[in-house]
Amino acid sequence: MSQDLDTVDARILDIIQRDASLSVAEIAERVGLSSSPCWRRIKRMEESGFIRGRVTLIDNRALGLDFEVIASVKLSLPSRANLEAFEAMTQNWPEVMECMTVTGAVDYMMHVVTTDMHAYDNFLRDKLLGRAPQARSARLTIPRHSGDKPARGRAPRRSARYGAGSPRSAATMRPGADRLASLRQAKPRAHRFRYLLPWQGAASP
Repeated sequence: MSQDLDTVDARILDIIQRDASLSVAEIAERVGLSSSPCWRRIKRMEESGFIRGRVTLIDNRALGLDFEVIASVKLSLPSRANLEAFEAMTQNWPEVMECMTVTGAVDYMMHVVTTDMHAYDNFLRDKLLGRAPQARSARLTIPRHSGDKPARGRAPRRSARYGAGSPRSAATMRPGADRLASLRQAKPRAHRFRYLLPWQGAASP
């Protein structure tokens, strides 16, 4: 644990991670402090950078954003200039929730959310491979969430690979009548993941 934090600070951070909407009085009651010293601890941790901000988690499905994928992106040349240009471009794409630089066969892993497969195809053709000259190819992987019923035996890998010049498959060539032109105006950007602090050990169920 950081020398600037004690066990009470750690408990406060754990509570805020679970529910950032709690009042100072509610947090203070849970850690056994009065409101004033609890508020001072929170303020100190905000000023010191331990607390960077608080967010509201949005239900993507309630907004009609039902299609969630992980796109593995390979650049044509992973030079510093190309990396910086690509990262700057992704900042303006509302479909991209997260974009991480990785090592290995690809250069980026992107968490992308759209309304459906057709909207993702539009994003892929019009933005990722159409507007970003640095991107050479992208592999699509559909994540399986814990709430999904597992199939018997080994589940098949659900992925598809697209290159900058590859032809469209029959599955992506449906007429424009059922193709969504763009993502809905709602742009959820809050991370859905609760990050584990070093001293917390295994994640709580």
